[in-house]
Amino acid sequence: MAAEATNGLLIAQRDEPEVSRPLAVLQVLGEVKVLGPPVSQAIAAPFLLAAAGRQMSSDELVQLTGYAAKTFSSVYPASHPLIARTNGMLTLATGVWTDHAWLAENVRRAANALRDNDHADAAETLRYALELAGQIDGAPYERLPRSRRDGGSGRRRDQWSWIDDFPYTVSARAHAGQEAVEAVLAAAGLWHVAGRDDVLPSAHMVELLCKLARLLPHVPVARNVRPSQWQSGAPCLLLAAREIANTQDQLNHVHTTARRLVADEVIEPDLSLADDLGI
Repeated sequence: MAAEATNGLLIAQRDEPEVSRPLAVLQVLGEVKVLGPPVSQAIAAPFLLAAAGRQMSSDELVQLTGYAAKTFSSVYPASHPLIARTNGMLTLATGVWTDHAWLAENVRRAANALRDNDHADAAETLRYALELAGQIDGAPYERLPRSRRDGGSGRRRDQWSWIDDFPYTVSARAHAGQEAVEAVLAAAGLWHVAGRDDVLPSAHMVELLCKLARLLPHVPVARNVRPSQWQSGAPCLLLAAREIANTQDQLNHVHTTARRLVADEVIEPDLSLADDLGI
């Protein structure tokens, strides 16, 4: 894993060749599913490998998911498009991305195109990234596939139990949300210099940012385009929407979203945030 700073943005990038579209996408945000090759069994395996970001042994996969060891050889043979095998170790195949990583990758590409003064490519890539962001319809791992459970000794084993504890530094759930929100904030910053309404009308941008503020209110934000005292999804996304809003209706939408989040006790009332939003 490498990182590149572009126009003040720090966006993680993977060490693999650029592709115009992924071979498969592991959808993590909202409903968890594979977009690409159909997988009916052991579906958690590629998601676990994506979260790990490294090669894993079958024994480690068995320990974390509760699958039988033979499952990996039968469901994911050596030629499987999602999982690659090297000397007995398993890793995510080239061209397979999680939805949050693919979103961040396209924001990075848009930033790089701007740096290279390729404004047409920057606008097109940013538009595609915002389209990806618009497809987010829930929090990370919100709607999981039906789990196979083994209650042989009265103890239930859940193939998704690792999402809040693995990797041990930042969990898969926390990382997915953070990468998605930080990528969207970076995209909102690029929108101002990549064509503004020619990329996406400001009303649509405001709607997108407010929607994500409702869906991902508590996601931690460590990297933002502009320095801010706020370090969670809802305030950062609302402030980004406030910067873009250029009509009273758009501003009212930002304020209404903020008030609803407070009324629903999703976020706590804060006079400083209210001042920053112009409420």
